[in-house]
Amino acid sequence: MQKKIGKIAVNKVTAGDCRKLLEGLPDESVDIIVTSPPYWGQRLSAGTGVEDDPRDFVATLTDLFQALLPKLRESGIMWVNLGDAYNTPINWR
Repeated sequence: MQKKIGKIAVNKVTAGDCRKLLEGLPDESVDIIVTSPPYWGQRLSAGTGVEDDPRDFVATLTDLFQALLPKLRESGIMWVNLGDAYNTPINWR
């Protein structure tokens, strides 16, 4: 029998939209989260990062991180890789 945490199989790759997959995880069940969300202004397709206003992009990420926070154990940690692209149509200076 496959061991699971909530609806998610242990030691298996689970592909999907993390916002949907979160629903299958119990609170305080995750030790570490490592994420590299799409950067704002770097995507040509639909999804996070194509918002017209960077404030909307930040709001989207804020909502996601607020949904992730209860899933982390008290001793858990989250690493976010964000903004390491320099070839962008936006002048960040």
